[in-house]
Amino acid sequence: MILGLISTVGPLAIDMYLPAFPALAADLRAAPSSVELSLVLFLCAMAAGQLFYGPLTDAFGRKRPLQAGLAVFAVATVGCALAPDIRTLLVLRVAQGLGACSGMTVARAIVRDKHTGPEAAQLLSLMVLVWGVSPLFAPLAGSLVLQLGGWRLIFWILAVLVLLTLGLVTFGLEESHPQHRRTDPSVRLMLGTYVRLLQDRRLMGLTIGNGSWSGSVFSFLATSPFVFAHAFGLSPMGYGIMFGLCASGMVICSQANATVMRRLGAERQIRLVGLVAVSVAALLTSAVLLHLANLQVMALGAFALFGCQGLSMTPASVTALDNQGANAGAAAALMGAVQLAMGSAISALASALFAPEPIVLVGTQLSCMTIGAVACRLAFRHRPNR
Repeated sequence: MILGLISTVGPLAIDMYLPAFPALAADLRAAPSSVELSLVLFLCAMAAGQLFYGPLTDAFGRKRPLQAGLAVFAVATVGCALAPDIRTLLVLRVAQGLGACSGMTVARAIVRDKHTGPEAAQLLSLMVLVWGVSPLFAPLAGSLVLQLGGWRLIFWILAVLVLLTLGLVTFGLEESHPQHRRTDPSVRLMLGTYVRLLQDRRLMGLTIGNGSWSGSVFSFLATSPFVFAHAFGLSPMGYGIMFGLCASGMVICSQANATVMRRLGAERQIRLVGLVAVSVAALLTSAVLLHLANLQVMALGAFALFGCQGLSMTPASVTALDNQGANAGAAAALMGAVQLAMGSAISALASALFAPEPIVLVGTQLSCMTIGAVACRLAFRHRPNR
């Protein structure tokens, strides 16, 4: 539960304040593009920051860097609540992202320290159960808080949650990376570690596969509100309900990971789920091209793709980190950074180059599923089955 919480507070800093964009822009007299930039900068800081936290946790243990990151996160969040202008807010959002990424990096490394294989998948699946609920309810919670006390109250509440998480980490989380397994804290060693990790075909293949899955989710988030409103006539409330039901597929299916991995093995599971995902996306694309895709078909397809994600990303993460040992922190950081960077880039390209139409939505999903399936197959080429 603690690992799920430290993985959740970062995404909450994204989801909770989204409904406050108009109010924030009006209060700070900022252009909408500047407010949107606060989200982009936060995501960029989260991606880049993970590359530093990973080696730090390998050198100094998991707990101290995590505590430092959460402290930075808490201070920056309080600063956001007090920000007098948009420029100050943008700087503080960068600091927020640099602190928030510590939890996402360290949680995966701690799982690798304690378990591998199906046991690690079971623990990661429980974490998914905790943080998977976040994007379903965080925007609604942010809307309610906005009505009660304005956009600044959202950041105050987030600051309290981060401080609570810091307290739980300090008093309830044991150090999982013992002294004898730690690496030397040098920049040269850090760079050398990343060079070696980038040459690890299994790690990078599975990382790119997970990055493609993230791209499918991010592009769905960017495109689907317009598609379901304009093409299928869904109201904002209807879209929220539909999205919640579809996204629940990831949370539900992820709970079967440990059982499926024991029966099939990680490699076979990843291959089969990738094939199913490509097939579902291809059927959706065909349905749209043939004008056979109604609301029910689109929602069912989205539920299936989210479910495939829940059955693919966890075993891919576990398998990618299985052989990393003392460098688990750096490997987890590299995975997180690449995953977030690919997700953001794919979503940005889809939004910038194409209009939000049904064919763009399903075509992007098909492209991401195909890239992910190919990358995962290449990761296991000429390797023994797990």
